[in-house]
Amino acid sequence: MKFQNIALICCLLSAMNIFAEEGQGVAVFVEQAEEVENGAISSLSCEFMSQRTFVLSAAVDAELTSILPVGSQVKKNQLVASQDNFYVQNELQQKQIKLEQRRHDLAFHQSEYERRKNQGEHVSPSELHRLKWQVKTSMAEIALAESEIARLSRDSEKAQLRAPGDFEVERHLSKLGQFVSRGEPVAQLSPLSDNEVVCDMPLSFATHGTYEQASFSYNRQPLKLKRVSNVVNTNTQSKRIYLNEPDGSALDVGQRLSVEMVHTTQQKLFRISADALNFDLDGSSYVWAIDDNKSASRVEVNMVEGTSFNARTTVSGALTHGMRLVVRGANMLSDGETVELVNSTL
Repeated sequence: MKFQNIALICCLLSAMNIFAEEGQGVAVFVEQAEEVENGAISSLSCEFMSQRTFVLSAAVDAELTSILPVGSQVKKNQLVASQDNFYVQNELQQKQIKLEQRRHDLAFHQSEYERRKNQGEHVSPSELHRLKWQVKTSMAEIALAESEIARLSRDSEKAQLRAPGDFEVERHLSKLGQFVSRGEPVAQLSPLSDNEVVCDMPLSFATHGTYEQASFSYNRQPLKLKRVSNVVNTNTQSKRIYLNEPDGSALDVGQRLSVEMVHTTQQKLFRISADALNFDLDGSSYVWAIDDNKSASRVEVNMVEGTSFNARTTVSGALTHGMRLVVRGANMLSDGETVELVNSTL
């Protein structure tokens, strides 16, 4: 390819010299402009990302006794990690024993209260009040014990850290054998479904229409725009857009992909060779167009950012479909100058 380009340049220079000697004008190569019918096509750099991450946290103050390796995929309620719940179980048994004692105490105080109450005037009101207070105290102690047992039972169950859905273990936040306190993070999980495609959209793209007017696709599968971030990246001057997960695409979280965006505009757009573009010092762009009389004219154009691929780009301007544009030899042209076409079939 390198030698072909060198040969082509030599041929061009030779042709220029011949035409110059014969006084037939500057020799140029041309390619035709093609009008874009369905809108400008841009390529977006995107990443397949988790819509959310989930962090499993320790439920009790205890040693971490097991944890699945990073990369393990788990189903809902599958065990991911576990803590030593010996002390929780021990305390739970003590509370259950105390609960039985409180229930016996309540039964005794109730029977004593009823017995003394049936004695009528032989029992003072203060004595009955004391017995009734003992009944209420026993009932309160039973309620407190039942509450503590419920909490300990939950802690014992939660010491088995289970996946809330279909996830993959993304990374460990605590080490096996480490003593972790309640609420301390143990592992970070990444969901295996309901993820999304996240793209960086340059702000300049908004000049070609709103994001909602654009259509997106990956491997010819349409993607739906879910939301647009209002936060602008100061370094890249871009916003993030979020698209739905492609159907049937086995993408991995973190995988980079190229998404095609088609945005419509009221301006006519044209696909031209990137070699046809010329630039002024102020950054403005233009092309040299050749009419039927082989006369060159300068035409100002505006590039549509993000549409350059396969050595072609999309522009707007006063062009027409099939217009011949100079791709080589433009540096020797001026307005109105007559040229000779090296590739004269166009």
